[in-house]
Amino acid sequence: MSGARIVVHLAHSLKPGQKGVASICNGGGGASAIMIERLAAPRSARGVPTLTLFTKDFCPLCDVALEVLAPLRAQFHLETVDIEAPGNERWLALYGTEIPVFFFEGQYLMKHRADPHLLALKIEEWHW
Repeated sequence: MSGARIVVHLAHSLKPGQKGVASICNGGGGASAIMIERLAAPRSARGVPTLTLFTKDFCPLCDVALEVLAPLRAQFHLETVDIEAPGNERWLALYGTEIPVFFFEGQYLMKHRADPHLLALKIEEWHW
């Protein structure tokens, strides 16, 4: 594995607040090492995490997904993105046939069906 691949793998496997060290032998008696820390994502000022739903005007599956997540509704702030709205052509190209798509604090979480257990886990981790 190259040094870059080792560092990228380490960075993606760390949880917020964790530190990790990666090292590699350069050959000829030399070596390199780096210590990195995964910083926590900026918290929203609301005190609850943000769940973003990529949807469109008529989306029965999105309605069902929101019903499934209703018991957790007080624990997150919901933002919706209409993928068919002017200016959202990028989201339409990405998620046109994939909705509903959910992002948690700006990172992909789930699509097609809502998983309340996964969302509850992410909310719990967010508060940690």
